[in-house]
Amino acid sequence: MWPKYPESWNTGVKVTPANREKIYCTLRYFIKTLKLSTTLIFAFLVITSLQCSPLPGWFTPASLILVFGGMAFWLIRLFLIRKG
Repeated sequence: MWPKYPESWNTGVKVTPANREKIYCTLRYFIKTLKLSTTLIFAFLVITSLQCSPLPGWFTPASLILVFGGMAFWLIRLFLIRKG
């Protein structure tokens, strides 16, 4: 469920009537991507712990790339909307 008052979000860019819909849509996708990344990471942790196996060496870099890569992608899109 999305907040009823998205105008209370701290967007980091100036929200005008012309760009309001694009900014709020981008922020929704940003939040969805972050939730999906977190869910995937925790699902992998649960599966790995149920199998009683150690975490692979690629897990930490992959999870950091997944989270921060998604954040960087949507923040860049947000700032491009501001300029455009």
